[in-house]
Amino acid sequence: MLRKLLIMSICSILSLNTYSQNTPSYPLPKENFKRVDFKLPKIDNPENYKVEITFSMEANVVECSDTDFNFNKNNIETGYGVGNSRFPYYIFNVNGVDLFQGYNGDCNKDKPKITKKIYSNYKNIDNYHYAFPIPYYIPKNWNLEYRIFKAEAEYQILK
Repeated sequence: MLRKLLIMSICSILSLNTYSQNTPSYPLPKENFKRVDFKLPKIDNPENYKVEITFSMEANVVECSDTDFNFNKNNIETGYGVGNSRFPYYIFNVNGVDLFQGYNGDCNKDKPKITKKIYSNYKNIDNYHYAFPIPYYIPKNWNLEYRIFKAEAEYQILK
């Protein structure tokens, strides 16, 4: 009887420890970085939607230029809030960005510069996840932006 009680107690403690690991633990943002929790609203039929994520920031550029920014994608670190596979988060270990300014034929490079929003050329298309927020650790001067697309249920065959 004592042996059964001991085994049941150990099993209870182990199972309690296993199931109490549902609260994710995330790191604090580094200096000059911020945490943005990406949380989508609950919708009907989320499997029929995709989300495109990108980033924006303010930059001093020629008004008529077509400008975007780039960063090293190898510096994106994926971590998990619980174990090695649950509650993902993303850390953008970015020290700087490269600005690319394109000029149309009638755009004069010598025009005065203005501050305007520019977008990253990084685009990530993912499934529609609404169950929990996904933290992104990005530079303070960046914004996380997204668009939602309706995906067709059927794949199309190329002929």
